[in-house]
Amino acid sequence: MLQDTIVKYLKDHIEPILDLHGHKAYRCSVTLKDGLYLPCILMKSEQQHVNMALDAFRDSRKEGITDSSGGNQFDKYWSLLRSYVVGGNRLSWHHIASIDRSPFAIPMDKIKEIQTEPNLTWIAFSGVMDDGKVFSFGTPFATEFFEMPQGYDARRIVRIDALHNRNSSFFREKTYFECYLDGL
Repeated sequence: MLQDTIVKYLKDHIEPILDLHGHKAYRCSVTLKDGLYLPCILMKSEQQHVNMALDAFRDSRKEGITDSSGGNQFDKYWSLLRSYVVGGNRLSWHHIASIDRSPFAIPMDKIKEIQTEPNLTWIAFSGVMDDGKVFSFGTPFATEFFEMPQGYDARRIVRIDALHNRNSSFFREKTYFECYLDGL
């Protein structure tokens, strides 16, 4: 797929969310050219990611941290560089053969209904499905993608309630890949 085709599909068919930095992102699934299906992909703006890296390096220079710093300062610089260059789970757009909605992306109108715990160390809620069944979901902070009960898609959640059963087993957040695109 061409990058422009992916961007057009995202803008036309996938509901945008705000990522942890407040930037627009799109949750989807993809099939790669070799047939591998990846159900949880967060598509983000390449330009915004580069701008964040530039801002971080500018801030580090203000603190006297550069690539020529010695000792602990160089370790800080190296850590910053590593986080932007190789940190996280990344996918290159040119490997994508097709794109679709993710079955693990709870719609934003439902995500907005989640009430966080007062101590903010654990987000737990009940998801009411279109057939009336209720399931418990929980995560320390990531609400981009959630495991779903067998036979259910995240779009089947019709309502978010306060957690009904604190002793239940939880459907947890799912690991996802990030893909950066020009034009998002």
